[in-house]
Amino acid sequence: MRWLRATAKGSFKLDKSNYYGFYSRYDHRYETGLPAMSRVVGLLQRRCYDRARVVEELGGAAERVAYARRWLAGPGRDWAWIVVGVPENGPPDVPADAVESAIDRLRTEGTWPPEDARALVTALFGIEGGGPGPRHLLETFPADQLATALRAYLTDGTRPLRTLVLNALEEDG
Repeated sequence: MRWLRATAKGSFKLDKSNYYGFYSRYDHRYETGLPAMSRVVGLLQRRCYDRARVVEELGGAAERVAYARRWLAGPGRDWAWIVVGVPENGPPDVPADAVESAIDRLRTEGTWPPEDARALVTALFGIEGGGPGPRHLLETFPADQLATALRAYLTDGTRPLRTLVLNALEEDG
């Protein structure tokens, strides 16, 4: 990050384009051999901000993963699906039959129709659009954990995985 501050001239906005661009120039200039920042951010998004999991998938680059997570929690927050996907009027409700269908579908392999995929993500995280799809969620969380979270939503309207994912985005370290 010192290089980034030294390279930036004057005032600038650390939006996605600038952030990726600075890291791309740094990697090119110093031949770091590190994964592109866009890849790191994408993996963090797909893996629900689980840094340890992303470091494992990348085979290292822990410091870069930590920088990317900090950026997503701070200046890049406008690109964090768990935050921007919540409608202004609050999390949308999901009909019980759609949630039950998603629970049943967790036990089967195969493709998810778009309406079932939306119900799954909306019930789990309270977002409308965006977020990892069913395949990535099943690669990130055990099916039983997803089903338990969906049952919690049906029982009392809570979204325990939303809390878990927000905590992963916000955690220091």
